[in-house]
Amino acid sequence: MTHDDARPIHDTGYDARLPATQSTDLLTRPRPEVPCQPGTTLITGREVLDHLVGLVGPRLSSSPVLWFTFLDGARQVVPLAIPFDGLPGLPSSGPVAEIVDVVSTVLAQHPDGLIVLVAISRPSGGGLGAFEKRWARALWKVADDAGWTVDLMAAVGSDRAMPLDRATCDR
Repeated sequence: MTHDDARPIHDTGYDARLPATQSTDLLTRPRPEVPCQPGTTLITGREVLDHLVGLVGPRLSSSPVLWFTFLDGARQVVPLAIPFDGLPGLPSSGPVAEIVDVVSTVLAQHPDGLIVLVAISRPSGGGLGAFEKRWARALWKVADDAGWTVDLMAAVGSDRAMPLDRATCDR
């Protein structure tokens, strides 16, 4: 399977007709157990969500973890993933500052630019819970302040996953 320009598509077996904003029930669809291979082109929201679910993997940590990963300017997977674990329930200046420092350093080392992807994972997550909303709001704010853009942020749980919409999380 290829895109119109013959680049390969990461095909996970999900129904591509489902909008990327719809929650994905990982119990009724094959769950990606590994992220896409470096160099794989990810165009659609569904492809990116599958990549993030595979990155988190089938065995979620018992505590919440933020996963940052990146695409290059051609939307190809870069072989780099950064987990931040031990997160407090409420975003605080210490963990948020560490995240900004690490991600900003990575972006500074790639002058051609990288596309930032984020997974907020916890076993009972995967939806629009209070924890996901708080962390998503904090991450979008610090990304804006630091001058980088998050292309897609997703909530990933043991049995479901969904992209997070900024407008919905800001309510």
